[in-house]
Amino acid sequence: MFQNSVFLTTYQKILVLLVITATFVNCDINGGSEHDCIELSGNDCDILKAEGVDESFNFFKDTLWLNSDIYEEKLQACQIPSDILSEMCTYNLVTTCLVNYPFLLDLTVFNSQQDGFNRYKDAFNGIQELIRRCDGCLEIIEHYKKNSILIHPDSAFTTQSWLGVYHTEIFLAQPDIFSSLSNNERFDLFQLTMNVKLLKLNDDRHGLALADASNWILSRIMVFENYRPFINEMDTNSNLKHFNETMYPLNNYNQVDSLINLHGSNFIKSKK
Repeated sequence: MFQNSVFLTTYQKILVLLVITATFVNCDINGGSEHDCIELSGNDCDILKAEGVDESFNFFKDTLWLNSDIYEEKLQACQIPSDILSEMCTYNLVTTCLVNYPFLLDLTVFNSQQDGFNRYKDAFNGIQELIRRCDGCLEIIEHYKKNSILIHPDSAFTTQSWLGVYHTEIFLAQPDIFSSLSNNERFDLFQLTMNVKLLKLNDDRHGLALADASNWILSRIMVFENYRPFINEMDTNSNLKHFNETMYPLNNYNQVDSLINLHGSNFIKSKK
């Protein structure tokens, strides 16, 4: 009987290990379970995207909601009908959330950009759907690339295009969004953001004033990747920690920028 008990205990341990292994096998390279995200099927989204077909949601087909004096009623009126939302191509969903949504500026009215994003996510079913899409972050990155081109000194970088980049970076700084990427894709996003930040700094019209949202992405990716030199720095620097949590430093932004530059450059070297 004692031998049988030992056998059963060993067998149970092996069974547990097999279950755990199966769980990891069923996880995709992006770090989530295959059921964690939504993959559209039956939609010719690649073809529509290549042809430049814009089927993003138009919030102004019915403008009756504009007459309401109650903010919550306006928010409710701007929900996307579920049957349309579930079939919308992801690239159109990105345009809907980052260009068309009437209350997009609400992202920036809080003392913490994280609070602003959380309010936006809680209030709008479009962003809730976008976060759940398997290709959501990749499509946001494509949107980011297109907008960041406008930062080039030879381009007409308008207030509207500045806001486009700024809002997109707030999205890309969310672990809920960039965690869907593979390790290599996250590293590519990190390098892209470093390059966009350099473009901003080379723009005499705006300079460092535009770099905070870029730095937020860089900071949060280093934390997500458990880059110990940066995490150790943040553990002893309340200014940097507060920036990572809110996108706003407690006092000295130049210090935050310098530290992220230093650790960001070393982070890139550590990956090569």
